Amino acid sequence: MKGLFAALMFLALSVHADVFGDWQYLIENGEATITGYAGSGGEVIVPGQLGGAPVKTFGAGDLVFADPNVPVSLLTFPEGLTRIGDFALAYCVNLPGVTFPESVVEIGQNAFYGCAGLKHVDLGRSVAWIGSAAFASCPSLEAISVNPENASFTSEGGVLYAMDKTVLYVYPPAALGDGTFSVPSGVTRIGDWAFDSCAGLVEIMLPEGLESIGAFAFQSCTGLTSLSIPASVTQLGSFAFKDCAGLVEVLFLGVAPDTSGLWDFGPAVVYCLEEAPGWGASYSGKAVNRVSKIPLAITSGTQTDTIPLGADYTYRIMAKGVPSAFAAKGLPPGLQVNAKTGVISGKPNRAGAYRVVLQALRQGSPSAALSKTLQITQAPDFSYPSPVRVKAQNAVQVRPRVVGYPPPAFSVVSGVLPAGLKINPANGTLTGKAKQRGTYAVTVRAASSAGTADQPAIIVVRTGQSAR
Repeated sequence: MKGLFAALMFLALSVHADVFGDWQYLIENGEATITGYAGSGGEVIVPGQLGGAPVKTFGAGDLVFADPNVPVSLLTFPEGLTRIGDFALAYCVNLPGVTFPESVVEIGQNAFYGCAGLKHVDLGRSVAWIGSAAFASCPSLEAISVNPENASFTSEGGVLYAMDKTVLYVYPPAALGDGTFSVPSGVTRIGDWAFDSCAGLVEIMLPEGLESIGAFAFQSCTGLTSLSIPASVTQLGSFAFKDCAGLVEVLFLGVAPDTSGLWDFGPAVVYCLEEAPGWGASYSGKAVNRVSKIPLAITSGTQTDTIPLGADYTYRIMAKGVPSAFAAKGLPPGLQVNAKTGVISGKPNRAGAYRVVLQALRQGSPSAALSKTLQITQAPDFSYPSPVRVKAQNAVQVRPRVVGYPPPAFSVVSGVLPAGLKINPANGTLTGKAKQRGTYAVTVRAASSAGTADQPAIIVVRTGQSAR
């Protein structure tokens, strides 16, 4: 009996819950764990000590903020904090960013899940463990940076990797780019939730040598239309393609990956190569189509694109059938195509309408082609001789120098042309026979969908002089 009483007393003394200001906390073994926050937000400074004990953990397996919608403009953690608990800041939709003190070692699973406003994460040198889905469902996340002295993680282009770059942990959904991403050679595992909410990615290229793809790895990649799984992949996590509404096809180039989990391929058609072993008639409930090669087909839209002269332009050739290269014939000067990614980019420097032939290529297969029109527009500009000299009663044909696309329409917007002369609205040419001598001042307008220009024209009508 004495032993039980002593144990209860020890627990009562070693674990103590309390409130200080906006913070709820408990003390265990001389260390404070923050369990709740009931403040109004703004610049929130997490205390470094509560109840006389150093704060070591933020969150005890549940949401710390009583109201996840609280408008937090800045969250500052104290030096000495070592752990961010599971779900600690989940669904804090207004949290703009987080910088961890150098003392933080662990970030729990789902710690920042659903932080819709989170844009940047800065990891300190001591972070050694990050739980599953810690930064999942953060669609505004632009980059994760890592202290160069960190021995466990590294960052390249804002993407979070293991230090040796064999594991890709997080691709920020709002990372700047052209909508394509090539997983670096040497990556053998794509972590759980790695590409979650990357709706802006339309193509992800996976390297040979990749061995496993984690659970929910591509969840909500709604822009993804086609994915080729390398022959080296043997493990595919549960719901790896969940909510990939735009996914048309998944091509497996090797054996059927382990089927111990559940998959949701959505509308995608599953293909495998005829010679690949281990495939049945279906895979995770989806019919399997055995093919030697999937026919190439360009899926990009064929609508006409209108681009102002000199403006930045980016367009990606999209195709199914796992093309190995792309081409584009008839591009306007100033634009070029990346043969690997199919991205057309640049600044067009010559106005006009261009019929461009888009091509998807693959060795040993017929190419796929599709035509698209690019209309490079330029605001009109023009000029007449100054002055325009004509001879009365003689036939006149004076055409202005004109630039711009599409061709503008011409009209006189002020003043009056000499009697007997008229303006051709299609090209601005002055034609006819002036009847009476004199000097006439008019304003001519050239207008198109690209802009409007007004220019003065002085017309001098004399007798005995030729037109110029």
